[in-house]
Amino acid sequence: MGKMKEKRPFGQYFTPPEIAKFMVGLAPFHPESHVLEPSAGEGVFIEALKDKGYKNIKAYEIDNTLSRAFKCVNYTSFVTASIEESFDLIIGNPPYKGEGETRNAWINSLIDDYRCEPGGIEKLQEQQSKWLGDDYVRFMRLAQYILERTGLGILSFINPH
Repeated sequence: MGKMKEKRPFGQYFTPPEIAKFMVGLAPFHPESHVLEPSAGEGVFIEALKDKGYKNIKAYEIDNTLSRAFKCVNYTSFVTASIEESFDLIIGNPPYKGEGETRNAWINSLIDDYRCEPGGIEKLQEQQSKWLGDDYVRFMRLAQYILERTGLGILSFINPH
């Protein structure tokens, strides 16, 4: 398996192609499924999705210094984008940045759901809740929100915990 590259300025750790292929292989396949890759990086998930036969792929990448080989990539922040579409699969490797830069009041209000114990009444007893400020949590919560709008779909992210 390929060696994980060093962390980049936006908190990116690029995924080895064999990991992306493995994750795509775990997802139920239908060529007409609508797929979102919110952290496209070098495009390894996009390549794996296309190799599997997925046709409806939309992706985001905040780092505009990366390859522009894919027409499905919007070079803007996933966290601040206005996304109205529905997706069957949201897959990728979001950035890990302890105190992320992609903050806004709306996404923070969504993350507030994570600051309570299950049931939503009692405050979270977690000792290290500062990690709720990490960008990967923002990506995960926004992806969850997008899937909740339709009531179905699969979220498949690599995460550090």
